[in-house]
Amino acid sequence: MKNTFRIYLSIILWLCFSNSVRAIEQPADTTQVYSARYCVNTFRDPTVSSLQSVEGCDSLIVQNVTVSGTGDLKLFAPEGVTIYGLFEVKQGGVLNINRKESLVFEFTYDAAGNRSSREIKQ
Repeated sequence: MKNTFRIYLSIILWLCFSNSVRAIEQPADTTQVYSARYCVNTFRDPTVSSLQSVEGCDSLIVQNVTVSGTGDLKLFAPEGVTIYGLFEVKQGGVLNINRKESLVFEFTYDAAGNRSSREIKQ
């Protein structure tokens, strides 16, 4: 009786295992392609406190974003980046919006940490 049970158990396990192996086999001419590119259409409601890059597929809509003093946010979209709603870059934070022509914003702060001026350099 024990030997019969072992034989049946062995057959069942072999059938289960052989089916799972067949399920993951691939034809010899199969090519797998992986892409590291990831794009989005919207970027909403985050607080960025470290380096973060966001790429828009065509255009990118950014809404209600806060970049902390330690944050570094890079935004890029082939057709353009549109900012809606609240958007704040705190003192020490970095914002980079890619475009063909590079603009550099330089901010000046008073002793209390309030922004006193903004200068755009090309």
